[in-house]
Amino acid sequence: SGYRERDRSEKFNLSEDVLMRVRVYRTGAEEYDFIWSSHHILMDGWCRAILAKEFNAIYNSQRNNIAITLPSVQPYSMYINWLEGRSLVESKVYWEEYLSGYDRLSTLPRKPGY
Repeated sequence: SGYRERDRSEKFNLSEDVLMRVRVYRTGAEEYDFIWSSHHILMDGWCRAILAKEFNAIYNSQRNNIAITLPSVQPYSMYINWLEGRSLVESKVYWEEYLSGYDRLSTLPRKPGY
């Protein structure tokens, strides 16, 4: 399990490193740990969840010798076009209504000493 901490402490250097790494550790006769690390600039939590789900689907289909078809990928430009086509007024009204009655300041947790 020390390899997890080592991987977590191994930072990515934007100007020198490949910003994703995959490592497989044998932990038993037929057991392995798979560690997939990447710099946060590559993907957010939403993307990571999609990739993990697709990876598991591919892995299980290969393991069970079953054909798999993944959904087609939508270009990022479609998301940008959708964002640009939204009404700023409607968005502002939505968030004002959604957050109405919220009277506490939200903060991010911090480590002591920071």
